[in-house]
Amino acid sequence: MKDLGHSIKSDWLEKFEDEIDTEGTGFIEFEEFCDIVKRKMQEEEDERELKEIFRVLDKEKKGEVDVNELRWILKSLGDDLTEEDIDDMIADVDTDGSGWVDYEEFAKLMLGD
Repeated sequence: MKDLGHSIKSDWLEKFEDEIDTEGTGFIEFEEFCDIVKRKMQEEEDERELKEIFRVLDKEKKGEVDVNELRWILKSLGDDLTEEDIDDMIADVDTDGSGWVDYEEFAKLMLGD
């Protein structure tokens, strides 16, 4: 995997261990290996896209995004989110109440981690 430009940490693998090694043998078959590679590549692509979105929203290049920008995004996603839902989601990530979220907080909000 490293030769292909991807590193898979053991803690990442452990998250999916039961799903990947369904027979509990401690070994994986080629198909299971392919599933691991697909998941990892998709995860990396999702992170690249999320970082690009954050970069665009960070208009002042401060490494933070105004929660009002996030509020607008969440409203425009088309999900039936109420103002209260949006307030709760933002409060979960903007724990200091500064009105700004950094990339980690943004990723937590967008990915639900």
